[in-house]
Amino acid sequence: VVITTNADWKKNYEAFRKAFIGTSENAKSCVVMNPHVVSIVNHGRTHILEAWSNDFLVMENRALGYRVKFLIDTFSNNGITDIISWQGKAVFEELPGSVEQKKVWKLKRQETYYGSSRDFYHALYTDKLNEEGFIIKRLHRELNPERPQEGLIMQKLRQFNDGRHRDSLNYWIGKQNLSKYYHESLSPMPVQPYQIFSKTDKPGLFIISFNECLYVIYTKRREETDFKDLYRPLDMPNYETSVLTLFEPYAVFDMNGVVFNCAPLNEGTWSKAKLAELLPYDYSPDQDK
Repeated sequence: VVITTNADWKKNYEAFRKAFIGTSENAKSCVVMNPHVVSIVNHGRTHILEAWSNDFLVMENRALGYRVKFLIDTFSNNGITDIISWQGKAVFEELPGSVEQKKVWKLKRQETYYGSSRDFYHALYTDKLNEEGFIIKRLHRELNPERPQEGLIMQKLRQFNDGRHRDSLNYWIGKQNLSKYYHESLSPMPVQPYQIFSKTDKPGLFIISFNECLYVIYTKRREETDFKDLYRPLDMPNYETSVLTLFEPYAVFDMNGVVFNCAPLNEGTWSKAKLAELLPYDYSPDQDK
C-alpha cells in the first residue's frame, strides 16, 4: 500500500504528463479530460516514476484532431537512465471541426508522420528509404570511463548541494556534463535494407535486426533540439537524427510501421515523440483515415 497526499499526486502527475504526453507543440494543444484515472507511484530511492490506469485516459489532441482513449498497462520513467517506456491500448475518434479546421489537422498529421519511426519502418519494408529521405549508418560507441554511473552522480549532487561544499558540487556537476560515450564513429557506407530487414512467415509482419546501434538520418527536416549525448559529425547538417539500440536479437513490425515486441530504444529525435504525436495505427498520410 502506498499512501500519498493530493499535493504528491499533483507533482507526480505533472512529471507523468511531461514524460507520457510530452512537451512539444502538439502536447501544448492536448487536454486530458479525466487525469485522476491514472494511478502514479514515485519510487524515490530508485528514481522511477510508475503509472497505470484501470480505465481509459481520455485526451483531446486539438493539434491533430483526435480524441484519444488510452488504457495504460504499464508506464515507467527512470530518472537515472532517462529511459521512458510504456505499453497500452489506444482508441481514436475524430474531433468535430469545420472544413477549414480539418484541412489544418490533415496537414498537421502529415507533418507529424513524415520522418517518424513509423514512416521509417514503412519505408524500410517498401524499399523507399532514399525516396522518403532516410539514410542509415552504423554507429560505434563506447561508454565513457571518465563518467561515473548516473546513480552515483545524482547521489553526490544531492550530498554536496548544501551550500557548504561548492568545490565538490562543481566537481560532480562537471562529471554530470560529460558525455556518456566516447570513441564514437559512423560507418562510411550507408546500411542497405537487406542488411537489417527480413520478412517473417506471416504476411504483413517483418523483422529488423542489427548489431551495435543504427544511426538514422532524416534529411527532409532540421533538428532544433540539442541532445547532449547524441553524436553528430561536424561536417553533417543538423538533420533530424535518431539512434536505435536493440536489447533483443530482433524486433517485429507490421505494414503500418508499428513495432509489436521488444521495440528498440530510441534516442535523439524519435525520443521526443510521445502520446501527443501518436497517430491511429492504420493511419496513412495518403488516405488520412
